[in-house]
Amino acid sequence: MKIYDRGDGVCKYLTEDNKCEIYDHRPLICDTDRLYNLFYINKLSREEYDKLNEEACNELMRLFNEKEERDGRSQNERTEQDD
Repeated sequence: MKIYDRGDGVCKYLTEDNKCEIYDHRPLICDTDRLYNLFYINKLSREEYDKLNEEACNELMRLFNEKEERDGRSQNERTEQDD
């Protein structure tokens, strides 16, 4: 997953409005349905698998929002310093 990391733990293909800009052509690692059917169907129930994916997604959204907040503060701090 490191190749998709923009450097802060968030996917580099995640847009400002929290959408995937390569969704229609996303890699296997991002296609949870295909991943489940190929690798996890005999290891986890669909419910367990979906729960793990939901937890991972929530963590990614949390990281995204933290970065947005930091960037907003940084922008505000620069604007205040310029005044």
